[in-house]
Amino acid sequence: MTEDKQSISIDHAALPLFVGVDVGGTNIKIGVVDNQGRTLGKTTIPTLNETGPEDALQRTHTALLTLLREREAPYEQVAAVGLGTPGTMDIPAGM
Repeated sequence: MTEDKQSISIDHAALPLFVGVDVGGTNIKIGVVDNQGRTLGKTTIPTLNETGPEDALQRTHTALLTLLREREAPYEQVAAVGLGTPGTMDIPAGM
């Protein structure tokens, strides 16, 4: 996990929590903020395009769970997840 010196602890967080995921060509960045927009934590994992989207989704989920566990933030307190991807999306085609 990439620790931010401005991160707050879960003890000082205004619940619920929100997750942001930025999918890039090289890295996937994951951040968790509280209801006031204050950062609880963030992490980055490699995109690994060659392993496919299912693998990227699984690794993102695992990285998020690890981040929440390290910050002692309950998964049940996550109210929403926002996802940013490059280019256009074709949901019916799975892309």
